[in-house]
Amino acid sequence: MEDHARHQGKQQKRRVSGQRVLWYETCPDQLGLLVMVRDPAGRQPDDFFFTTDLTATAVAVLERYGGRWTIEETFRAVNQQLRGETPQSWAQFGPERTVLVAFLTYGLVWLWYLLTQGDHPTVVNQPWYQGKHLPSFIDALASLRAALWADRILEETPSGAISSKMSPEIIRILSEAG
Repeated sequence: MEDHARHQGKQQKRRVSGQRVLWYETCPDQLGLLVMVRDPAGRQPDDFFFTTDLTATAVAVLERYGGRWTIEETFRAVNQQLRGETPQSWAQFGPERTVLVAFLTYGLVWLWYLLTQGDHPTVVNQPWYQGKHLPSFIDALASLRAALWADRILEETPSGAISSKMSPEIIRILSEAG
């Protein structure tokens, strides 16, 4: 069956098929629904999804998994970019506080980004990803760093010490540094 599915934030044409199956290793005593997704152009590899909800349609299963994508992206950013997975303190409530502060920081960075850059989002295109259209958390974090570095450099540097042409390049390099 031909259908349209969202893939990486874009509506794309996909072949979607659902089949009831018995998956012996996963749930040997219960039927499940296996959803298969194929790119008709053959550019993307096939995807497979499994659920025990036999009342769901194949498209509904895809929408559920698609809804989880933003949650997974949030967890990845909190763990990798904000180091929520590696607390420096293991005493008492140290790990819980670290995770709480990481999630709070994540939310505040996005809030700042949407309030200040929302009308003109900044996207850092890398050589390996030139078609990027939507900002990621890394882009939001780089924008915040650029704003903070710009304030600091322009405020604390004597007039004329850094050329006006060089200043944006220095700020860009500092903002992209982890």
